[in-house]
Amino acid sequence: VLCYEILAGICLINDGHEKVLHAITESRKILGERTRFQRLIDDIYQNYVNERETERVRTTAMSLVNALLSSGPAE
Repeated sequence: VLCYEILAGICLINDGHEKVLHAITESRKILGERTRFQRLIDDIYQNYVNERETERVRTTAMSLVNALLSSGPAE
């Protein structure tokens, strides 16, 4: 959860969006995941110890998604 919060915050600074996407891409390679956002998707769909923790992880993960979408280059 803390990692998602930090990454979402970095998206808000200059060049942060690009750096966060680069970091997510590099971690995918290191962890051997199929897609760049596999860990994020897995965390959103996983059920944790209790409902409160599950909602906390999902909310934080979606905050990162929102930060990535709202801070990226306009098309």
